[in-house]
Amino acid sequence: MAFQRKYKFNWLDYLYYTGKGGPPQWGLWFYIEGFFILTPLVLLSLCMIVMVGEQTVNTALLRTAILAACALAIVLYSKWLLKKHRFTPEREQAYFRRYPRRKYYFYPFYIVIMAFLTSGTSGGFLIFYILKWINSSAT
Repeated sequence: MAFQRKYKFNWLDYLYYTGKGGPPQWGLWFYIEGFFILTPLVLLSLCMIVMVGEQTVNTALLRTAILAACALAIVLYSKWLLKKHRFTPEREQAYFRRYPRRKYYFYPFYIVIMAFLTSGTSGGFLIFYILKWINSSAT
C-alpha cells in the first residue's frame, strides 16, 4: 500500500478550490483577482493622466502610484508562488478525495453578481473620490 500524505486544509484552500468546479473565467478567485489587480491599475493610469495633463509631478500621486505598483507586484507574484508551491496536483487530488461533493459545486449566481457589483462599486467610488481630490487640488 502506498503512503498517502495528510494535508491540513484551511480557508485559503477552500477559496482556491471553489473556483475549480465551475468555468475558469467565472470562478470566485477571478473576482478577487479582478478587485486587487484592477484597482492599482486604475490608480496608476489616473496618476499618469494627471501627471501628463499638468506636466508636473505631484508627490502624493507619485507615492500612491508606487504603492499601487508594489501591491500589484505582490498580488501577481504571490499567486504564482502559491500555485507553484502550495496548490500542487497531489494536494488538489487529496482535497477532492476528502471533500468529493465540492468538486462540482456551483455556487449560486447571486454570489457572482454581488462580487461583480461590489468590485465595480468600490472601483467607481475610488475613481470618483480621486477625481474629486484632483479637481479640488487643482483649483
